[in-house]
Amino acid sequence: MANDRIAPLGDLAFKKVLSSNTNKDILTGLIHDFFGFTPKKVTIKKPYTIESYTLEYEKGLAKNGLRYTERDIAAYLETADFIAEAQINKEIFFEKRASYYAFMDYCDNYGELRGDIGDHSKYEGLCPVYSLNILQNNYYKDEHPFRVFRLCDQERGIVPEENPVYIAFFELKKDNEISKEMGFWRHYFLTGEASDGAPAYIAKAAEVIHIANLGRKEREMISRQERNEEYTKSVIMRVRLDAKNEGLAIAEKRAEALRKKEKARQKKEKEESARKMKDKGYPLSDIREFTGLSAAKIQDL
Repeated sequence: MANDRIAPLGDLAFKKVLSSNTNKDILTGLIHDFFGFTPKKVTIKKPYTIESYTLEYEKGLAKNGLRYTERDIAAYLETADFIAEAQINKEIFFEKRASYYAFMDYCDNYGELRGDIGDHSKYEGLCPVYSLNILQNNYYKDEHPFRVFRLCDQERGIVPEENPVYIAFFELKKDNEISKEMGFWRHYFLTGEASDGAPAYIAKAAEVIHIANLGRKEREMISRQERNEEYTKSVIMRVRLDAKNEGLAIAEKRAEALRKKEKARQKKEKEESARKMKDKGYPLSDIREFTGLSAAKIQDL
């Protein structure tokens, strides 16, 4: 990984590159290179800004405790939907989760009307969902790095006239039987750099994640995430050591104590942020949304 760039599969970088309104050309190129079509129009559902990202990150910490792990991109493609997720660590139920999100996105379009279609039906809003899941670890026990799942009559090889979902998995550590375009993306996701001959949109992606092109708030967020990640790793290492030397029961008790300690630290951090915002005259509603604290708690600070 280049030292002058942030990790392309990191949460902030992944969303900054693929869900910023100024980077729709990068997202369009990604869709074309993996699914073989170029969308005429791309509308990002939750466009990236550092302000909106910070709010989501705070909500994630409040929900998940130690860290926020959701990495997803969602967009309307006029006649289809697209979602993408990067998976850093191998998870047992990742394939099921990918299927769940794809079908959930498909069902969420029930009743949505896109364009003038005459006699409207709630089913008209249902459109194909293209799901791309980028895996940093090997998941499938074969040599193929890229695969796409869709509905199919297995015995006859017949597919529906309009397939509801296309769920793709791209394993970065497998480099055989890969197209030239996917090879460019693989190099970018693994190194943060654009290889010689890569399309302009991949070269642009590599520049977007260059440290020199990050704003002050983005650099501060990256530093904060790194601290939280290191703390999480230390917790895991200590739990594993306890489990090995003293047994699982004792390790679980210590892990719980560490979680409580971290929760207290996060609470103190939120209260400090609320206190500073309150002193600067921010509206109570903004402070509540940013910190997740109750109005009564904020007024007591």
